Amino acid sequence: RDLIPPPTAAAPSPAAADVPRYTPEEMDVATKTARGAGAVGGKAIVPLWIGDNVPANAKILDFGSGPTAQHTTRLRESGFTDVTAHEFGANIREGIHSPDALSQQYDVVFASNVLNVQSSEGMLRRTLESIRQALKEDGYAVFNYPGSPRKAGLSNNEVQSIIEDIFPSARRVEKKGQGPMWRVSGQSAPSPAAAPSPAAGVPEAGAVP
Repeated sequence: RDLIPPPTAAAPSPAAADVPRYTPEEMDVATKTARGAGAVGGKAIVPLWIGDNVPANAKILDFGSGPTAQHTTRLRESGFTDVTAHEFGANIREGIHSPDALSQQYDVVFASNVLNVQSSEGMLRRTLESIRQALKEDGYAVFNYPGSPRKAGLSNNEVQSIIEDIFPSARRVEKKGQGPMWRVSGQSAPSPAAAPSPAAGVPEAGAVP
């Protein structure tokens, strides 16, 4: 992974501090799905993608990191220098999750097995908007939508339509058979003639091996 230049200090946008409000019932549904082993542990595809495609000194947010923030820990142990863990409700643990996580902006935000535990379309939209607000101007987010559980009962196409409502640029990046995973940004995709060089900002993510 190539390193990117140290980021310049930037004040968060006013919207970045506008943390979405969830009902106790919504938070209860989401926080009961804590991460354990298998696809939600060391084999989780989103943090593996981050580890393979993101520079080690990028400013990263693990959105909805679970009570132990194990993906944050693994990334730090593998050499990533600036990873922040975010959670809400009953999953928050002092010393693990940053209370100011959503008051900052990041090069990369990832959400592993988060979209599927949103219990309604409205909650999903609020969560995606919160992710978008946490991105730097040239940042991007990566998240997946596992096949089970799906608390809101939305199809892949319905979720993709909602994602495209919120993010000007969205594309699928998963391997075949792994379920939907998207790389999105708050900016429209540049035309080939206007595309920045790889050295500018956060580099374009490579293809999934």
